[in-house]
Amino acid sequence: MPTVSAPDISVNLAVFNAEPFLVESINSVLSQSFQNFELIVVDDGSTDGSLEILDKFAQQDPRIKLFRQANSGVGAARNLALKNSRGRYIAVMDADDISLPGRFALQKDFLDTHAEIDAVGSQWLMIKPNGDEAGIDTHATKPAMIQALMYGYYALHHPTTMIRRSSMEAVGGYSEEAGRLCVDYDLFMRMQMQGGKFSNLPVALFKWRLNPDGITHGKARRQTEFVVKTRTEGFTRLSHTDPDLALQSARNLLMSFPEGTWFDEKLRQTLPGEDRSYLLQALKSTPQPEAYFSALEYRILEWFEGRLPAADALAAELRNSGLPWFAHQLEARYGLASADDSPPADFKPAKARSNQLSVLLPYSTADSDLLERIANIHECIPGAEIVVFPTEPGAVDDNIPAPRGVILISTKAILRTSPWEAALKAASGGYIAYLEPNCRFDAVSALNALKKLQLGFPLVYVPSNRYYLEALDEHGLPYKDPAPHPKWTQETLLGQNRIILSGFCHQRSLLEKLQLPASECGSAFSTALAMGLAHRNELVLADGRYRQYIPCLSLKNRVTHRFKQHMLIWYFDSALGTLPDKAVWEKLNASGAEVIARKLDAIARAGAFYPHWKNRTDFRDFFVNKVPSPIRFALFRQLIERYGPEINDALARAGRSGEPLLCSAYSVIIRLTHQFRLK
Repeated sequence: MPTVSAPDISVNLAVFNAEPFLVESINSVLSQSFQNFELIVVDDGSTDGSLEILDKFAQQDPRIKLFRQANSGVGAARNLALKNSRGRYIAVMDADDISLPGRFALQKDFLDTHAEIDAVGSQWLMIKPNGDEAGIDTHATKPAMIQALMYGYYALHHPTTMIRRSSMEAVGGYSEEAGRLCVDYDLFMRMQMQGGKFSNLPVALFKWRLNPDGITHGKARRQTEFVVKTRTEGFTRLSHTDPDLALQSARNLLMSFPEGTWFDEKLRQTLPGEDRSYLLQALKSTPQPEAYFSALEYRILEWFEGRLPAADALAAELRNSGLPWFAHQLEARYGLASADDSPPADFKPAKARSNQLSVLLPYSTADSDLLERIANIHECIPGAEIVVFPTEPGAVDDNIPAPRGVILISTKAILRTSPWEAALKAASGGYIAYLEPNCRFDAVSALNALKKLQLGFPLVYVPSNRYYLEALDEHGLPYKDPAPHPKWTQETLLGQNRIILSGFCHQRSLLEKLQLPASECGSAFSTALAMGLAHRNELVLADGRYRQYIPCLSLKNRVTHRFKQHMLIWYFDSALGTLPDKAVWEKLNASGAEVIARKLDAIARAGAFYPHWKNRTDFRDFFVNKVPSPIRFALFRQLIERYGPEINDALARAGRSGEPLLCSAYSVIIRLTHQFRLK
């Protein structure tokens, strides 16, 4: 009897109560362009109609092998599938997800031609339970980057992966520890500890369902606990087996993500008592920690880890480093100084000399798209004055052409003043626009923005369409995020931190009232300028979208830059550094809170900041918990007008009897007054 050759790929599918999505998931496997596979399905004790669906598929297609077990967990189910697999490669699937048709072919070809890689994933789309696309998620593609990221979070998305069966078997397959909810991360960590290497294809090959009944959502706390355990155990083992690599990995993660990765943010929300200090502690324990970070960078990292306890030392180091403005704002944030004593800002923009539009193009040594941006402006806004300027002294400007209409600022010029002031001094236009690296204008939206300016609107903003350089579509182009566009307003743009300088087109005169520390901001000045414009002026949105290309993940030092950005956002969101951090509110007595409330009112009346949906909770909680009779203050009444029910709930929770009724009455009066004015 002839032997049947083994398939190239064994698809590993564990199923537990997946009836609503199972047919679509299996059909996505059967519809692959590469067909030499077997589908090994393990039903882990389902109690819905999943088993009947699986039986029907198994009867129709001999490549489907169905196994059943009493509910024993996902690790045991996947190990049973692995044990019964014959293929060289294991393609992982989840029972509620979808593999796109070219997935198996592309991943098999990659593993065939990259013998050093043990597993390959892909970029992936998020879909809602009904199948609608909710957005794209991207992962690093280079093995060295993934290796570093694995000690911060799971840098491979398990159901997108194809893995060498021999590599899985060499580490004993999946963990079957009772209750472990991250068997995938644990598997990849053990593979990496034995020298395994991973990659992700740049193409989106998978659709991952945001299933509210799945582990990621339904058991988020327990899953997070196991992720923390897995990454800490992995880093500890690495520290013993290869201490030099452990220290380099810690440095790479800390310098690239000084505030923490997306997982650290999830950790702060889900398990507030946990932290990632194992990375910083590892570097501190070395004989020469200064070989990894400067004294200022170490203080910043300590502050990101512990915040308030590290504020004093960081403020002192900021002053030693010539950053007194940032030192003062840090002290004001924690009640160590008064916001009134802030060092004077030194941003002095020059006056306009013409009525034309000037477009500012900053560049650095790392930028590779400068000529494309210049061509983009010529195409979309013919006749605009273009001012090209370096943002760092080391930027090379010898080979940059300066065609007609382009003003090139030399690196020598920025040594005498801040780069942005040098650019604005050279620009003559009464209207200013910006085009930062990885951004492109759209001709229609640019024209719409200019029309708004000509109609007399001083500040116009064009939101962005996001494209991901790490992810490619079927044409090999950067993938456009398919998430539905929200209703962008000034409030939502600020609340979701989607304000960037390249979206603005404005009257030059708006710059005159901005109090900014240009000499200290450095590369973060674009954040300061964007936040200052958005908080101090009412913006009008123009129809259309410009293009924003999200760069690939990279390992580079962002410590000081991210600290400055973080503090600038806090400065504007807290009403120019007036509202201190919640960590020090308990030290405020009634009179101290009253002083702050009056300052907030004065700043709000002057139009110096814009309270949006994300920062409103701080203002709400401050007035509700610290200020007697808060309705006396205009800022609080403004919050009532916009968030009345929420304010009333907060007052009721604080036990402030009578005040919810007073606020409700005020809301009614305001609404009636508004209706009367409309009539």
